[in-house]
Amino acid sequence: MSAGRHDGVTVTVKDQRLIEEKYGERAWAAPGSEDQKDSTVRDRALWLLARYKEQGTRLAAMRITPRRDPSNLWPQVLGLTIGDRITVMRTPLGVGNETTVDVIIEGIEHAFSTNTWQTTFIGSPVDPNVGNYLILDDAVEGLLDQQLLAY
Repeated sequence: MSAGRHDGVTVTVKDQRLIEEKYGERAWAAPGSEDQKDSTVRDRALWLLARYKEQGTRLAAMRITPRRDPSNLWPQVLGLTIGDRITVMRTPLGVGNETTVDVIIEGIEHAFSTNTWQTTFIGSPVDPNVGNYLILDDAVEGLLDQQLLAY
């Protein structure tokens, strides 16, 4: 696992036990960050390794064409935002078993052309090392100025 910052250091971390006993050598480089400190880049690399070192089903991106079903898809496409947690259910062709993945939306792209509109949601799996997320001003998940918020 490699993590780096623009115009700065790149840090590579490994889990030698998993390399030797389970998966062999594999590499992945996180997109460059705007972190200011080299120590933050190292912490980021270690966090990413802890989060992604075990294999699992992941959704890199999901493309939706909202005009195919405007009454159901437009509210989804226009209502979701970065940081939202969604559950994606999909049955891959030829497999027959439904796959369910909880995802945090990390990016949204809209592409328009004549009579075409596609929205792509870029996500990552929900971090299993984090309990419930505090959602500010949400009546169920947390209320601003009424819950302890720390980083």
